Amino acid sequence: MRPKKRGGWGQGLYAQSATAREIVGTIREDLWGNKYAYSKNGAAGISASQMCISTADDADWTSQACTAQAVGDRVITQTITAFGTALAQDYFAGGQFILTDGTAQGIRYTIVQSSAVASDGTAITLTLDDLLVEALTSATEFTLVKSPYYGTVIQETETNRPCGVPLIDVTAGYHYWSQIGGEAICLGDAEAGGVGSMVSAGTANGSMEEINISGDAQALTLPIYGMATGTAVVSAEYTPIKLTLG
Repeated sequence: MRPKKRGGWGQGLYAQSATAREIVGTIREDLWGNKYAYSKNGAAGISASQMCISTADDADWTSQACTAQAVGDRVITQTITAFGTALAQDYFAGGQFILTDGTAQGIRYTIVQSSAVASDGTAITLTLDDLLVEALTSATEFTLVKSPYYGTVIQETETNRPCGVPLIDVTAGYHYWSQIGGEAICLGDAEAGGVGSMVSAGTANGSMEEINISGDAQALTLPIYGMATGTAVVSAEYTPIKLTLG
């Protein structure tokens, strides 16, 4: 039998791990075109095939003044406002170092490693995916954006970015593959939808339902998860959908 995955995967699709075996946010595709994002669960367990969302970034690492760095630097140390809560090593791995204003503004780099920061700490060391192409000065401002796939939580509101569905039940704090594209299943909710209907967030935690433009005043502002396929959406049952989140 042909393998269902292309080579190079650090963790099985139906496995979870207390330690990271890929960089969070890594996107991989199986032989059938289904897409998965390597994710880290938040502080509570999540259930298979229930939609997860990202958690918000914090203002304490938004629009901070840069410490000077030279062209060609790849490991950089910057100062952030003391957060009051310790940040684990690689909290920002897979996230973005964004230059928001001043010298070198408009450039962004992916973060591949980040140092731990104590609750009263202000210095953070980042390893970037590439060398700095422009120098940073004290006139440059930066923002740190963690990967949306770090610290995912079960969808309870429609306000944050949808991050896909796990293939298995996942323990709090463990790493897993979240399906973001292709043929999947997801918990259905009350607004039943026929085959081919577009689906988005339902009212039940982790669920999805048909986007009813005539009956839902918020319909046009909701992210589209994908399309019901194979069978109609059934409330409180797991429904086949073609996910289009990635």
